[in-house]
Amino acid sequence: MHIFVFLMIEFFYLVNGQTIQDTVILNKTAKSIDQTCNNIHTLLTYQRKIVNIHVTKEAPVRIKIDMELTSPLSSTSKHSFSVEGMVCHHGFDRNAAQAACRSQKKNLQMFSPNYQWEPSTDDLYEKCYFQFNNDPFIVPCQFVLDNFNCTDKATSLNDCTYSSLFQHQCTNEMHVGIMCSGIYEPSEITTTTSIPQTLNCSTTTFLDRQSYPTGSGPTSIAQADLNNDSYIDLVVTNTNSFNIGVFINNGDGTFQAQNTYEVPGRSETVRIADFDHNGVPDIAVSAFFTNTIDIFSGIGDGTFQLSRKLSTDKHPHTMLTGDFNADNLIDIVVSNLYGSSVGIFLANRNGTFEQMKSYPSDNQTYLLAVEDFNGDRNIDILAKSPSGLFYLLGDGHGTFNSTKVDFGTKYVNGVGTGDFNGDTHLDLAITDGHNVRIYIGFGNGTYIFKQSYATAVNAWALDILVTDLNVDHKLDLVVQNSQKDFISIWFGNGNATFQKEITYPLSSHLGGPMIVADLNKDFLPDIAALSGWSTTSSLNIFLAKCA
Repeated sequence: MHIFVFLMIEFFYLVNGQTIQDTVILNKTAKSIDQTCNNIHTLLTYQRKIVNIHVTKEAPVRIKIDMELTSPLSSTSKHSFSVEGMVCHHGFDRNAAQAACRSQKKNLQMFSPNYQWEPSTDDLYEKCYFQFNNDPFIVPCQFVLDNFNCTDKATSLNDCTYSSLFQHQCTNEMHVGIMCSGIYEPSEITTTTSIPQTLNCSTTTFLDRQSYPTGSGPTSIAQADLNNDSYIDLVVTNTNSFNIGVFINNGDGTFQAQNTYEVPGRSETVRIADFDHNGVPDIAVSAFFTNTIDIFSGIGDGTFQLSRKLSTDKHPHTMLTGDFNADNLIDIVVSNLYGSSVGIFLANRNGTFEQMKSYPSDNQTYLLAVEDFNGDRNIDILAKSPSGLFYLLGDGHGTFNSTKVDFGTKYVNGVGTGDFNGDTHLDLAITDGHNVRIYIGFGNGTYIFKQSYATAVNAWALDILVTDLNVDHKLDLVVQNSQKDFISIWFGNGNATFQKEITYPLSSHLGGPMIVADLNKDFLPDIAALSGWSTTSSLNIFLAKCA
């Protein structure tokens, strides 16, 4: 008998009089994700405490979690509830993850890290360390599981073939959960919780900016919990200072002074992922003059050590990550600014990377986004060069085909992606000089221009993020402006139109990249934005507030 087991948790939220359903399937699956809803489900940051874990050791392994939910607005407002399901550490690829969601009459939306493995003395089970809302717990994992092989058309796992591996698949690689979203008939595994009405923040505002000194010329920022305290920490590239700065969160959205790590080749872009598959975040930095990507391995306490360097072509610059060959491992793509190439590093299971595979491009090529742009369920890359925009269209096996694309814009400084009108298709927001241009997607690689939004006082729009800032399940836009000392926010209406621009001041007129994350665990997404190019450069923190 072939066993398929998983932990499925459904949450029913009552928000603004409407019931919202989310399903989380905790599973080992591909890290390459549909990022269109990367920040839309911030409801899952609602504060939870695990009270008890009940596990059966008979196959299939059943689990019940007794939890206590605390309102972020009032520590005295608590709800006790339980979730239950089945445990799985089976190696899903992207198609199998999609099929699992379709079997629930839902769409695949996103993944998130969940568990890692260590050996057990039990003959039939391994130990799996799960992490649910930053609360770790251990459950036994079945030793022998099947490998499902699904096409991108599979509507359930019954449509897939399988092969028995006769070995455990709960390895110490990155493990992730599937989040499905859509309308379907509720199953028996449910829990109902009322979210306070005030959390529908149609009038979200931001507190006065907090600024923290960085090194000179901060050009890139990344986020992760670096010291396992459940709070988001930040890493910044200080390009002119030839180092990276690590900012540890104090737990309330304030940060300690940066700890710096030297990057002799000049730090350009930073990305964070568990590159060595030990459950601890690592840092990758493109080093411009040494023609390398420097990997700093995380210790787990917020400190790092340089562990290896990956050789690139001349002058690596912009860098992105994703699972380009659906093997559950984090791969790297980098633009070699004066090497006339884009380089792909495919990850190996032992924490190393294959030699860079080079794709010809113009000099001064910049990476813009990693997404499934043509709807074939494979991860693609969008880039720009002096001769125009182009895709590297992925085949799902780590190989790409270059093709030009034209959005009818004179400039493309940044690209944000998301479903702006609720039709489940990927849409685009492009910063084009002094404007933000909205493009509606049809799910097949076709995009049409819908509307343009001008920036205030003719600001030059650069970096753009798509997220749900006011927790109304409608995607909003956050834009970083150069030549002006402010960021811009457009709240979305849910139909691919946006409200009037709102601006918040920066500490310098030279705006840089941003991230959005809940920095103080109050249930609301906050903004961290870089500014400046000199020794007075800053990390600017904008903490959100429900007005």
